[in-house]
Amino acid sequence: MLKIWLHKDVSDREGGAAYEAYLSRRLPPPFLAWQVEGQNLFIFRAEMTKRSDPFPKGQAAERKFLLTKQAYMEWKRLPVGMAVTVSAEGLQVCEAADISPDLADYREAKEECPLDGVCTLQEACGLYGMSEQQVEDICGRGMEENSAGGHIRRSGTSVLVRKSLLDKASGRTGKIFLVNPLLFVFSSIEAAELWNRPSGDVRSAAAGSGHRAARMQAYECRHAGKVWLVTRGAMERIYGGFDGEKMARMTASLFAEKPFSSRK
Repeated sequence: MLKIWLHKDVSDREGGAAYEAYLSRRLPPPFLAWQVEGQNLFIFRAEMTKRSDPFPKGQAAERKFLLTKQAYMEWKRLPVGMAVTVSAEGLQVCEAADISPDLADYREAKEECPLDGVCTLQEACGLYGMSEQQVEDICGRGMEENSAGGHIRRSGTSVLVRKSLLDKASGRTGKIFLVNPLLFVFSSIEAAELWNRPSGDVRSAAAGSGHRAARMQAYECRHAGKVWLVTRGAMERIYGGFDGEKMARMTASLFAEKPFSSRK
């Protein structure tokens, strides 16, 4: 998982909005920008964007440029020494040394456990005393009122619900998440599909069986009825990178958009 760094002039709320945009392959808000370098994502004010020298010409340099851009688009680790800066104006590939930020001006963002912000549709009915239709209606109204955020989505054979909207509708005070937790939680079936793994392997990892290095920790998964819910962090820790195209389709469906790779 990336480490998220927020500039001292960026609020937690603004940083969360930018990180959510990054995870769903959207451009940042007009006043913000971000830079990916190694396993770090730096979020800062757009006016602070550093302009690097033009990328060197030549076949080797062009190949490095294309490999870096492709890695970014597929959420993969960038080639060593490379960085990508993204603002509302577009994407810039450059040598990391040219624009490396000063960590003294940044703080690491901390987030609540995403499992605490998500439940299955069946769980929601029990937790909030609602019918499935009532839950779906509330989530549907939330989408109409806030087109930038998804509150419900299908995950394998299950339906996952973002609890914050239901907490609000029920007059409860729930946890506040900087980023939509539906971007971080999957059913074991969906996770297996996104990471191109047998679903049995993911269930075993969640259940704590198998090799110790391939077991999920208690904070990385939970049993929801007959379904195992697992986190993105657990999947990346155990299985590495996911399928970028499949993840793009998931995030696009959550936000009712075209997959990033097919946008004009």
